[in-house]
Amino acid sequence: MSSTTLDDDAKQVKNLGYKQELKRTHTTWSLFGLAFIVLNTWTALSASFSLALPWGGPSVVLWGLVVSGICNGCLAASMAEFAGLYPTAAGQYYWVAIVSSQEWAPLLSWICGWVNLVGWVFLTGMAASFASTMIEGMAAMMNPTYVNQTWHTFLIYAGIATLVFCVNALGNSQLPLLNKTALVWSLVGFAIITMSALASAAPNYLPASFVFGGVINKSEWPTGLAWTIGLLQGTLSLIGYDAPAHLCEEIINPSKNVPRVMIGSVIIGTISGFCLCMALLFVSPEIESVLAAPEGALLHILTSATGSQQGAITLNTFPTLCLILGTTAIMTTASRLMWAFARDGGLPFSPWLAHVHTGLGIPLNALVVTYVVVLIYGLLFFAGAAALNALVSASIVSLGISYAFPTFVNMCGGRRRLPKNRPFRMPEPVAWVVNFIGVAFVAVTTVLFCLPPGGPTVTKQTMNYTVLALGIVVIIAVGDYFLDGKRRFKGPRLPVFDDEDLERLQDVGVFGGKPSVDVRMA
Repeated sequence: MSSTTLDDDAKQVKNLGYKQELKRTHTTWSLFGLAFIVLNTWTALSASFSLALPWGGPSVVLWGLVVSGICNGCLAASMAEFAGLYPTAAGQYYWVAIVSSQEWAPLLSWICGWVNLVGWVFLTGMAASFASTMIEGMAAMMNPTYVNQTWHTFLIYAGIATLVFCVNALGNSQLPLLNKTALVWSLVGFAIITMSALASAAPNYLPASFVFGGVINKSEWPTGLAWTIGLLQGTLSLIGYDAPAHLCEEIINPSKNVPRVMIGSVIIGTISGFCLCMALLFVSPEIESVLAAPEGALLHILTSATGSQQGAITLNTFPTLCLILGTTAIMTTASRLMWAFARDGGLPFSPWLAHVHTGLGIPLNALVVTYVVVLIYGLLFFAGAAALNALVSASIVSLGISYAFPTFVNMCGGRRRLPKNRPFRMPEPVAWVVNFIGVAFVAVTTVLFCLPPGGPTVTKQTMNYTVLALGIVVIIAVGDYFLDGKRRFKGPRLPVFDDEDLERLQDVGVFGGKPSVDVRMA
């Protein structure tokens, strides 16, 4: 990469109110590898069949993914308009401040920052928990006498979290290569599993009518409502496409590359996920046995398809390693967002969290705190499945809200608060439709994913505690804001604009944050 390009990127960060502190080591392909392995769509789908099959059956696994892909694609395109113009690791909370009024910008930006950060930290724990569950499933299959203990699961989980922490802390310079390797591993694994399962099971496939149109409802909810609750699986498998935005201070030419990667990762993730799910459903044994399998749905399906436990375990190593690599990338993203938010004073002990280690070239303190919180997340294994499921839903809901937040605020301002000459821009009629679809999807799924999955009759074990988890986060965030946050957080720093854009933005009441630099171009 040329020094001119790096100088231009550093100047762009300076124009946004910050200084270049992290090295730009990522290329377009390494960033795409990070985004693809963060989404881990086909892997997440294969690891979460139990989230959809009882609430909609095969039809929601496939067509629910398509619905989620279209709607999340709209959200990605909506955020891409911001990401190309304001390539800062702050991401959504920065964009919210840009398009908010002066009066509301600090509070709205604060809320969005907390919601986004909590979603990413929870997502790190969720990915590690999925990986630990897969490893336990393989152990159970290899040793029929093995009896799972909760502390076994926690130790595996803690081992994975520690491994990815060490990789992030000590191997930052190798992360671009690791992300590209993860991309290749994931695509190769996807192809091998799909072809092996179909070839081994031929011609004993389930009927196409059942694969594409089968509906199952094991809940007390009406079938239509149960089907929409089953969208949780498809939405889960596509969450995290804002990762490139939070690493945009570590990639060359982010205004061009970040929007492309955000949108492209959703498209390719949806296509690969659909193909794999279709193959797995065709080769599945009876759905009842899949749902009841102690080793997990994927291992059960692969064992039935290949007729070999050893073959199934070998194939299962692909998604297991994908989840570990994905946890590494997710922890990277979470730590960068925590660092960016602390840089603006959004967190307690912000100066300490915003420190960049000179020798390692990373925000080490933010990474350590992310790791510690992820370990605490793992203690929920001892609280039972209901507590873990609540944080899975809370992660999806939190990230979804953070995606819709800047888009909704921009719509409320008539979409007049972004400069016209931005790197990625949709035609206005198209943009309004895309923005509306994305925001409406988040509004609907936020309600759906907070409902008790089994039906209106609930017990302590079947209650959905997502609202409680989110409520605790909101109480902490708002409490901190009014106790000390208002003093230390005045909103993110503002970008430098030329005179024409400055005059237009001031006319519509933008510039809610407190600028640290002159808002006029020198």
